[in-house]
Amino acid sequence: MWSLYSVYFLNDNTGWAVGGMGTILHTTDGGTNWNSQLSGTSSFLYSVHFTDNNTGWAVGGHTILKTINGGVSFIEEKEINEIPAAYLLSQNYPNPFNPSTSIQYAVSSRQFVTLKIYDVLGNEVAILVNKEKPAGNYEVEFDATGLPSGIYFYTLRSGSFVETKKMVLMK
Repeated sequence: MWSLYSVYFLNDNTGWAVGGMGTILHTTDGGTNWNSQLSGTSSFLYSVHFTDNNTGWAVGGHTILKTINGGVSFIEEKEINEIPAAYLLSQNYPNPFNPSTSIQYAVSSRQFVTLKIYDVLGNEVAILVNKEKPAGNYEVEFDATGLPSGIYFYTLRSGSFVETKKMVLMK
């Protein structure tokens, strides 16, 4: 077991703790029982904060993780240095995947960018990117722990560019 560095309780029962090697623990009974959650990183996490039961952040050395589903999956984004000539959405790798996959995309000019995941019924299941980004190549890790096996779609929107690709989660 790795050291824990931070704990945050949203209310009397619901809380999270973070620590070494990407450790994230979650409790819903005031800390009597703790469940381990996959963070998708081996970075040490030094702080955690949630604004509600679903939206939270964990931070550590060169890492910022965000979740919008209570920690069932965390999103880590890193920038790849070089300026692309055109917009691009690459096929996720690996595909099929279990439980995480990488999605690379390129933005050729400063634009507001959204990268969202949808199920086969068109329901939004995750928002990986939702902010203005400078021109560059990017890679986002999507951790689908907690989602059922099946076909999912991811859509990149930036300026007038829109592209959707299919991915398969196999558990």
